[in-house]
Amino acid sequence: SDLSGLLVVAKRRSFLRHFHQLLREPGAGMVKRYLAVVVGDWPADLTEIRAPIEKNTVQSGERRSRVHAAGKPAETRFRKLTTVSMDQLVDGGEGQLTLLQAELVTGRTHQVRVHCHWAGYPIVGDDKYQSDVGAEANARLRGTGYRRLMLHAQSLTIPMGEEPAISVSAAPAGAMAALIGAMGADDIVSGQGI
Repeated sequence: SDLSGLLVVAKRRSFLRHFHQLLREPGAGMVKRYLAVVVGDWPADLTEIRAPIEKNTVQSGERRSRVHAAGKPAETRFRKLTTVSMDQLVDGGEGQLTLLQAELVTGRTHQVRVHCHWAGYPIVGDDKYQSDVGAEANARLRGTGYRRLMLHAQSLTIPMGEEPAISVSAAPAGAMAALIGAMGADDIVSGQGI
């Protein structure tokens, strides 16, 4: 149930050091964008979440992150792309699903997942950060074939100092692409109108 999309592999140690430095410095110019499908009608005016995230180990030994005052600063910017009624996708489905673009300003563990859950809009297919409403929506969607975490690493721009920035992107595929299509948002994503 991991996310899909981009994966960075460093061929040279010098690039790896540069990349790690950029990850540690919010505002250093690296742009990380994700697509997420969340349960509920995300408010259009909820465009930014600044909530500190703390890593936590639960009693079972599983590592989870959570919003907590003792955590490290975390900031995510959101853009609502479209919202559809669940009954368009699933017979008897109640509630709504929203397709979002999320841009990480900081890079904390599970940041998009934690911030969406904390705001009350868990990501579809997320078994780790879920609510009762999200679990019910997941159960209905799994019956129609949407069984994975609906979070996709869409694009990454890496500043390279005096050299041109490196920009890469990955289109959603598989179940994520199918769900975006069922939501009628193919043109939004494929046209890179986001």
